[in-house]
Amino acid sequence: MATTIRVGHLVGQQNVQELKKAISTAIILAVLMSFVIASLTFVLRGSIATLYSPNADVIALAASLLILACFYQVSDAIQVVSACALRGMKVTKPVFFITLIAYWPIGFGLGAVLGLTHWLVEPMGAHGFWIGIIVGLTVAAIMLTIILKRTLHRFSHETV
Repeated sequence: MATTIRVGHLVGQQNVQELKKAISTAIILAVLMSFVIASLTFVLRGSIATLYSPNADVIALAASLLILACFYQVSDAIQVVSACALRGMKVTKPVFFITLIAYWPIGFGLGAVLGLTHWLVEPMGAHGFWIGIIVGLTVAAIMLTIILKRTLHRFSHETV
């Protein structure tokens, strides 16, 4: 949310250089934090899982799902910061449509197919849903980054 506010102020000031610096700094910080969180999650997955249940089967399942959770950290960080930057630049419709499509038909749809059906592979259960989430967040990150770059390029040329 800080990114949205900072970007909004810089857009109002029409300060392109600081705008680019603020956005790149926010993305770099988010990616670095996501690597730290993913690393801690991976290393502590067994301990984290034991916080939720004493059952060995539940702990094993949760620990394996936490490994998958490590993989979406970077994509999630990039897509959240990109979406916040775009909102700060008053670009909201593409954010809505990209996240709608990436989260639901792609993320949830793929997750349901992988988790519950025999269409692509044997049903993977919860792991399939998590893989769908990872793919959906990655698609959102890629698409939002493309829109953000285009918007920054357009903004740079409009304010010159």
